[in-house]
Amino acid sequence: MQKRGSLARDAKANFSPARRRRGLQHPGEGAGPLWVTWDYGAGVSPAGLSSEEALGCRTGVREPGVSCVLCSHLGEEGAAPSCPGLRICPAVGGVGAAVWQCGGSMEVLPCSRVAHIERTRKPYNNDIDYYAKRNALRAAEVWMDDFKSHVYMAWNIPMTNPGVDFGDVSERLALRQRLKCRSFKWYLENVYPEMRIYNNTLTYGEVRNSKASGYCLDQGAEDGDRAILYPCHGMSSQLVRYSADGLLQLGPLGSTAFLPDSKCLVDDGRGRMPTLKKCEDVARPTQRLWDFTQSGPIVSRATGRCLEVEMSKDANFGLRLVVQRCSGQKWMIRNWIKHARH
Repeated sequence: MQKRGSLARDAKANFSPARRRRGLQHPGEGAGPLWVTWDYGAGVSPAGLSSEEALGCRTGVREPGVSCVLCSHLGEEGAAPSCPGLRICPAVGGVGAAVWQCGGSMEVLPCSRVAHIERTRKPYNNDIDYYAKRNALRAAEVWMDDFKSHVYMAWNIPMTNPGVDFGDVSERLALRQRLKCRSFKWYLENVYPEMRIYNNTLTYGEVRNSKASGYCLDQGAEDGDRAILYPCHGMSSQLVRYSADGLLQLGPLGSTAFLPDSKCLVDDGRGRMPTLKKCEDVARPTQRLWDFTQSGPIVSRATGRCLEVEMSKDANFGLRLVVQRCSGQKWMIRNWIKHARH
């Protein structure tokens, strides 16, 4: 299969009225929703198209129905529901990537119709979040190779003892080997290069301070520029990622180039409060770099000051984040992928 270019560029070229009428082959539809595997429930148009463009090439296909067809492609006819080991119909992105890896392709057929008949009783209980995570982790463990950590990061759960029993995947791994499927790296390079790569992550998860038990580092208001301390809840606003480059980023992952990425914590040396900025917008790159070790301080490489917590009647919950002369406060982060080399 020849190497693909930008999906967004290909999409706008491919979705011409003539091609819509006769059907077309386009990698974006198979790859575009893969972010569902990373961050279930986020919203983005297929292949980076605007909402208008996406509506202009309707397929009449619902994701669960497509997923069932894809599972058949992978040698799983008769599976219920959809795929062995999955408790709900899988996110089409996770299985769609597998189709590409195993020599198939995803196609947009605008005149096709796929029916999806709802069951009167669902085969899972009301906690769909648990089963969505379970499916995502199964797909990650079987198909994503060294990139599987991205799924755990997106859900903000540990890679060891994640609290989700995703079952035995040995048969799925054997199927992949039997079909001689390509690597996930090949998929990223040839089908969906727009996906962001976070393989330089050393550690991720909730970050707590020794002086503020029960409170976690939080991105605060989504459109704001101030990190805060907030009661720990483990959701994506409290996802902190520390990279081998020394970046300390807060908030949900921007899993594709079509979504905003998490912001960098910055000490510009001008005030006592750290700011959050788009990493590429930081004037001096060293202002966004930090040194961090487990149960140790978080130190700005630009100023030598420490990220610390101070008591304040004016702050939410009486706690304020500041950068100041180091006083010995310690920070703990939940999950380590690999330890930094010093």
